[in-house]
Formats: sequence, structure tokens, C-alpha cells
Amino acid sequence: MKFSRVSLLAGLVAALALAGCGSGTGGAEPGKTATGQESSVVKAMALPFLDQAGLHVGLDKGVFATEGVELSAQFFTDSKAGSVAFNSGEVDLGFANYVSLLQIIDNGAKLKIISEGSVGKPGVQAVMVPESSPIKTVKDLEGKKVAVAVLKNVQPLMLNAVLRDAGADPAKVEYVQVPVPNTVAAVEAGQVDAAAFTEPFTSLAAGKGFRLVTDLASGTTQNWPTAGYFVKQEWIDARPKTAAALATALGKAQSLAADRVSVEKVLQLPTYTKMDATTAAAIKLVDFPTAPDAARLQRVIDQMRVEGLLKGNFKATDLIYTPGG
Repeated sequence: MKFSRVSLLAGLVAALALAGCGSGTGGAEPGKTATGQESSVVKAMALPFLDQAGLHVGLDKGVFATEGVELSAQFFTDSKAGSVAFNSGEVDLGFANYVSLLQIIDNGAKLKIISEGSVGKPGVQAVMVPESSPIKTVKDLEGKKVAVAVLKNVQPLMLNAVLRDAGADPAKVEYVQVPVPNTVAAVEAGQVDAAAFTEPFTSLAAGKGFRLVTDLASGTTQNWPTAGYFVKQEWIDARPKTAAALATALGKAQSLAADRVSVEKVLQLPTYTKMDATTAAAIKLVDFPTAPDAARLQRVIDQMRVEGLLKGNFKATDLIYTPGG
């Protein structure tokens, strides 16, 4: 389980922004078969994140083939490698947390969100401390150091909103970037006072005697959209029928991921998270929404503007794929 959803996804920002999300050097008629028909082949960026379970459940259940989409998963342990493949056209369907994705779009990339990946639920993301810590409440985090996977990304964005809800001042919290596998040790060594965790590390920390200070999916950030699937606008233009079929298939795959047994099964795949059965059965899971929700996504955009993380004036409705739109 040596993976970090937040830190790997954050690498998309630098890699895709640098490349400009340009096209690959394919043939004269991208998206077409040799006979001139629209291609139904879709190569998906697959990363070892819980949020992407819907994709793997869909593959396991044959949903994509049923919808006429020949989808294959291209596996990456590093999102930078995945983003390079996406930019070059080797991968058609990308995946990222919304903070990283919105920053990419803010930098000029012409992308559309074709399906939501996950929405946070209580217990998945949390700020935790050792049992002996004097920190008891959110307000107690003022003047303290808090470990996060990536600065100015998902965890600090959500915690800042929770801090404001509690009447605390985010400016009085010092965020420290710590690699996820080292987070527990950093707290125990006194390098930081508290840490933000995401499953399965939330459960692992609890198993080591850490207790909850605050859930990150509460108040302003309740039902918070965390990650989504995206494609290039030019890809949609070249393959309108395939794009529509892909959106339908992803929605059905997400629906099937509501069955916990199906999710636990795919989490144990050697090509996915390689999680053991005991851990897969114990951890909290995110929700897997069946369609993008503009109002929900707008909350992330608005919060990012509060934090000064976006420059552009776009709205959530501008970013969501609609067939024929």
C-alpha cells in the first residue's frame, strides 16, 4: 500500500501545465479507424487510488464493453508518467483530484469532466493526533504544525474551510509537506503536531493509537467532490459517439461501485491497490457519484478562489461534458 493519492495526483499540475495538454502526433484523422469509422477504443489512466474504484468495478463487470466502448486501463504508479501519456495521446481518459485538475484548466488546458470519481464521506479524510496530544479541538490547531501530503492542495483546502467553520484562523496553522508513508513517524517524532490522513492511512493511523481531531468531510466540506475523470475537448470533437458512450458507461460503473463487495474485490487486484482483504474490508470508502454535479463542483471552485488558488473566471457548468454540447 505504498501510494499517496494526493501527492501523486498533484504532479499532474506541473506535468500537464508544462506540456499544455497538446495533442499527440497521431494520424491525419485522429479518432478514426483505418476505414474512416469513429474509433471506440479508449485508453484510461489507471492510478492506485481508492477514488478510482468505479473504473475497476466497471471493467470487472464488463460495463464498458456492453456500452460499445473498448476500454483498457493503462496502469501508472506515478501520476506524472500518466499525465505525460495523457498529453501525448497515449491515454485518452485522465483522472485527477479536483484541486489539481482545476489548476490545470486554469492554466489554459481545454478539458472536460466526463464523470465524477468520488465524493468524500466521514471517516475517509481526517486530521489526527496521538492519544497523548494536548490538541483536542479544531481551534487548538492554531499555532501548530500540521502535516499534509501536498501544500496548497486538497487537504489544506478542506482543513482551511473546517477551521473557518470552527471560528479558527487558517493563517495561524503552519502546513508542512510530509510524504504520506512518513506522516505517522513525523508526528511521533515531534516534527509536526498533527497530520491530515486519507484512507487507507486514516485507518492505519487509528490502529497506531491516533485519535480524531476533526473529520475533513464536515460542515462546508460535507459531501465534498474530490476527484474526477476528464478528456480533451479535441478528443470529444473527434469521437462524439464514443464520448457519449464512455460517459454512460462510467455512470453505470460508478453505480455498481455502490456495492461494497465489488469494491473490496477490485481493491485486492495486483494491478490496482494490491490491498489485502482485511484492510479492504476495514477502511471507509468514498461515495461514487453516477454523474457530474455542477453545484457540487462549484463549491470546490469557490473555495479555491477564497484560497487564491485560481485566476480564471470559469464556472463549473463550463467544465462538465454534455453529449452534443
